[in-house]
Amino acid sequence: MRSNRSTDKLHLFQGNSVYTNAYIDFVNRYFTDESHLFLVLGSTQPSKNISPSNIINISRFRDLLRYKKCLQKCKKIILHGFFYEGLPLLFWAFNQKLLGKSYWSMWGGDLYFYKFREKYLRSDIDELMRKQVFRKMGNITTLVRGDYELAKSVYRTRARYFPTFYPNPVDFSIFNKLSNPIETINQRTLLLGNSASPRNNHIEIIRAISRFKNKGIRVICPLGYGDMEYAKRVIEEGKHVLGDNFFPLTEFLNPEEYAKILYSVEIGIFNHDRQQGFSTIIALLYLGKKVYIRDDTTLWTFFRDTHMEVFNTQEIYKDEFDSLFTMNDTSRLNNRNSVLKELSIEKCVTYWKKVFES
Repeated sequence: MRSNRSTDKLHLFQGNSVYTNAYIDFVNRYFTDESHLFLVLGSTQPSKNISPSNIINISRFRDLLRYKKCLQKCKKIILHGFFYEGLPLLFWAFNQKLLGKSYWSMWGGDLYFYKFREKYLRSDIDELMRKQVFRKMGNITTLVRGDYELAKSVYRTRARYFPTFYPNPVDFSIFNKLSNPIETINQRTLLLGNSASPRNNHIEIIRAISRFKNKGIRVICPLGYGDMEYAKRVIEEGKHVLGDNFFPLTEFLNPEEYAKILYSVEIGIFNHDRQQGFSTIIALLYLGKKVYIRDDTTLWTFFRDTHMEVFNTQEIYKDEFDSLFTMNDTSRLNNRNSVLKELSIEKCVTYWKKVFES
């Protein structure tokens, strides 16, 4: 449905996800006195709190051309993720006047395309255009400042920096209502990764923890979205190495179901070689769970700077079984309090308010 109001802030999402809906709900709840228009490539499933009057679903990127005047007239363009390739990327390369008032809200993989992309002619051309676009980008938003600094280094951008984060699709209030985790009899439960993305490097960890398969471990592995061919390889390896101790989640769970899974685990292992899985990690830290990540990522620096304790995945290769799960109660409580301080909904509102008022 086309909004009848004038638009000050135009938000462009490249697809529907739980983050899309949570964010639209968030903006429409806390910024009711402002004019926001959401263009979503794909369909949305708005909650009862989302007003559909300011959401436009676009089936193909070329349909965006019908709204080019909106892009030209609005005061700000917020690009939620930048995964454009081919002709859609060419649109931004040839409309650089729009980039000065644009805000690239990083999602992770959109930044690291330069590093992990497949090397072939089309990919090379896309990367050349991305360099042109990001060099002219006026603003960048991400909570992980290390990602912003990396963008400056790789793309020589002079974009202004704004710290922001997205409302967690898993509402922490859900955890507070849970009293009984999923029943596990004589088992120690861990969560491995957050998606079927090769950047999780699941198989390395599966092999590393295989020495504990006779000690009653239960490995839950979310593989409900991402690269399904990669997911098959992970499942084959997980079943081969860990047998009945490996529990792949092959369907995308709603936030309530996922919250129960997170509540039930003792540790989370995120062997990503880039910034990824942030929302899941934060939820686990709020719950006082022990979290392992790699120490060569921007997330490691972020948690160090915000005084949250996470553990290096390299320790998994030398940890004894009991020490793998050991974490003192003071650190658990500190992590929970730090999440409440650094990632509260009030802070989320404050950060986005600065973007909208800039």
